[in-house]
Amino acid sequence: LHIDVWQDGINWIRDSGSFSYALPINEQASFAGTKGHSTIRFDAQDQMPKISRFLFGNWLEPSNLLFDNKKNIMSAGYKDQNGNSHIRKVKEIGNGWEIIDDIKGDFQFAELQWILKPGKWNVNNKIASHRIISIEFESNQNFELKLSESYESLHYMNKTIVPILEITFHINTMLKTNILFK
Repeated sequence: LHIDVWQDGINWIRDSGSFSYALPINEQASFAGTKGHSTIRFDAQDQMPKISRFLFGNWLEPSNLLFDNKKNIMSAGYKDQNGNSHIRKVKEIGNGWEIIDDIKGDFQFAELQWILKPGKWNVNNKIASHRIISIEFESNQNFELKLSESYESLHYMNKTIVPILEITFHINTMLKTNILFK
């Protein structure tokens, strides 16, 4: 349930790219695994177990599928091999997007990460912002919000540092993210 968010030709929320297919398996997760995508991870694990360099096992079965292109609304979900579930609903709002993530399961922690466009991001309370964009969070549970760094690869064998916005939960939750453009 990764999502990219583009506005006026700028990729504000993205995935990390592939960097190299020859990386050791433990480093591949930062690019090919769940960690390389703007989505939810349960207990810092891939959504599907890695079987080999190019193969994942226990493929997720999609659920809650909805797409309405007239209203610009979609939803999809899954339940992983450990019984954790994630349902994501996305809808267009006036000047951006509303994303609702419903997260349930028997996990120690769940982490939503947004891989952000490089630049100077500010985090204040429950809002992250950069020039013309603000990302606002609202939840029925307490959560931790922090800015960290990782890598992205826009070209094979080339990687650069990117900011990562991490939102961490310790219990089942519903998180609303509004991505707003000025």
